[in-house]
Amino acid sequence: MKVYKFHQFIRVERGIVKSLIIDFLKKDIYHVDNKIIKDFENREYAKIKDFMDSALEEDLLIKVDENRWIPYINFNKDKKMNISIELEVDKRVNLEFIKNKLGPIKIAVIRYYGEDDIEKYFFADKIKKEKINFKKCSIKSGKHLMEIDKNLYEFNMNYNPCWGKRIAITKDNKVRPCIYSEIVVGDLLSEEFSLILKRMEKYWKLTKDKIEICKDCEFRYICFDCRELALRKSNNLYEKNPKCFYNPYTGESVK
Repeated sequence: MKVYKFHQFIRVERGIVKSLIIDFLKKDIYHVDNKIIKDFENREYAKIKDFMDSALEEDLLIKVDENRWIPYINFNKDKKMNISIELEVDKRVNLEFIKNKLGPIKIAVIRYYGEDDIEKYFFADKIKKEKINFKKCSIKSGKHLMEIDKNLYEFNMNYNPCWGKRIAITKDNKVRPCIYSEIVVGDLLSEEFSLILKRMEKYWKLTKDKIEICKDCEFRYICFDCRELALRKSNNLYEKNPKCFYNPYTGESVK
C-alpha cells in the first residue's frame, strides 16, 4: 500500500490550534490547522484535498510504501554545544584588563562599541565595530521570524535566541546578558569570570519553552526574542515579548 509522507527535511511543530510545517531544504514554512495534520497522519487524504494538492505542488510530500522508514532530519533538544561565546564590549573599558579576566575562553564574535584596535587584545572569527543604538533593543510589531536554518533552530531549542552564549561587558566592568540589558550578572572588578560564567547559564538557557505563552507557540524556535523588553514592561523575566501580537491559543494575530 502506498501512502504519503513528508520528505526528509520537513519538521512539523505543533502549537495549540495550528501547526508549522518547516521545510529546511527550501527554507520555507507553512501554517496549517492542527486538524489538517491529524487527518494527514490518519491518511484521510480526501478530507484535506486542498492541502494535499498544495503540499504536492510545493514538493513537501513523497509517496512511498506504507512501512518504508524515512530518515527525518534530527534535532537534539539537550545538545551540549561548545563554549565559544559572542562577546559585546562597551566603550571606555580597559581591554587589557578584560582580556586577562576572560582568560582562554573561545570567542566566536566580538561586537565592540569603542574606537580602540580591539584586534590587538582578542582573537575572534568575526569582529564588528558598532555604535550603541537603543532602538536595537526592540522589534517591530508583528511576528518576526528568523532564518529557517537547522543549526539556528537547534540552537534555539537549547538557548535563548538573543541572550544565548552572549556576554556583554559594560564600561563599569559589569557583566550583563547583552549590551542593552539592565541585569547585572557579575562584576569583573570583584569576581572571577568563571563564577560569573556559571551564573550566566541561567540567562543563556532561557529558551522559549520557559516563556509564558511562547512555550505553547508553534513558532517558538524560529522567532526572535528580546527578554529585556519583557522585563522592562512587567518586571517579569518570563513574560511574552510585548512586541509580539500572535496568539497561539487562537492561531491569529491580535493586531
